[in-house]
Amino acid sequence: MAASLAPAPTTNPLRRIAFDLSTERAARSSGIPFPPGPMSFSLVRTRRFSQNPLPILLRSYERYGPVFSLRLLHSPVVFVLGPEANHFVTVSNASKFRWRDGSMGDLIPLLGDGLLTIDGPYHRQSRR
Repeated sequence: MAASLAPAPTTNPLRRIAFDLSTERAARSSGIPFPPGPMSFSLVRTRRFSQNPLPILLRSYERYGPVFSLRLLHSPVVFVLGPEANHFVTVSNASKFRWRDGSMGDLIPLLGDGLLTIDGPYHRQSRR
C-alpha cells in the first residue's frame, strides 16, 4: 500500500503566525495544558535563544525537568530533553507525534521530503 504525503504547511509568515496562534488558542480552550516554563512574550529571551540556545535550554531543564515550554517570539515551544524523553518521542510513542505540523515542517522547502520532515507510515517505510 502506498503512503500519501500530508500537504506542506504554508510558508507565508503571517499565515503561519495566525495558524500557530489559533492552534494555541484551541489547545488552551480544550483544557490541554502546556508543560511548565516561561510562557510570557519576551523579545529578549527570543533573541538570546536565537544567538545561543544552550544556556537557556540547560537552565530550563534544571528548573523544570526534561519536558518544559518556552515562548519564543509568538509561539509556545515544548522541549523534550534527555535520553528517556527522546526515547518516549522517537520510539515508544512515535505514533502520537507529527513532525510536519510543527516547526520541522518549516524545513520542507529547504530539505524536501526527507527523513527529518516526514512522519507516520511514509516515514517508517522510508527508514526501511
